[in-house]
Amino acid sequence: MVTPTTTPAITGANGSTLPMEYDPARLYDAYPPNEEPMADIARLLYHFLDMMWPLIELFRKRPDVFVNGNVFIYYLDGDDVKAIAPDLMVSFDVDEERIMESGSYHMWAVGKPPEIVMEIGSKSTYNRDLTEKRDVYAKLGIPQYWLFDPPNGSNYNFILKGLRLVNGEYVEILMVEGPGDAIRGHSEVLGLDLCWENGTLRFYDPAAGEYLKNQEDTIIAREEAEAEVRRLRAQLADRNQA
Repeated sequence: MVTPTTTPAITGANGSTLPMEYDPARLYDAYPPNEEPMADIARLLYHFLDMMWPLIELFRKRPDVFVNGNVFIYYLDGDDVKAIAPDLMVSFDVDEERIMESGSYHMWAVGKPPEIVMEIGSKSTYNRDLTEKRDVYAKLGIPQYWLFDPPNGSNYNFILKGLRLVNGEYVEILMVEGPGDAIRGHSEVLGLDLCWENGTLRFYDPAAGEYLKNQEDTIIAREEAEAEVRRLRAQLADRNQA
């Protein structure tokens, strides 16, 4: 495990713990943000949104949670080459605003690695996801690593797999298969099940007994709400004319 360099910590206004020396502007200049587009984004865009959107919405009101994608994790202070960019990361008990200001996730400044990272398979990146990135994430001490390869697992040879860190090595999380090509596994870090069902990645909250809303659900709910507002306005107008 790579131990990030840390400085004496203080508690932020949102309850998160941050090192004393944390200058987002300096970090932004010294460690440039990732400007590379995600691989094969045209084919994978909607699957990427299925992966990101529910978690962004779930933690939208939590300033101590950082959810983002394709953002550099810089893991060695003083070396602007030691960086890796997962397609998705989630980190708890941090100051989301300061991380956003710095443009990247600097482990020695934040004080710890993210709790979970996720990669989405493509022809140009799958081999690195399964080897080099896996090794780096384990050395950084990231508790969970998930791999997602829609629509048929042609790159990873599986559609969905979760790994958890045990004694510095990743071991597979139990995945339950069926019916059809459905597969699901539980993330203790998120407290959610990750599910591949009917060609879509969904997050299921076992405590609430329901799926998190994905982007399609959100759009439908907004359209229904707007339609209801129009109906009520029309009803009110009819009453006023009566």
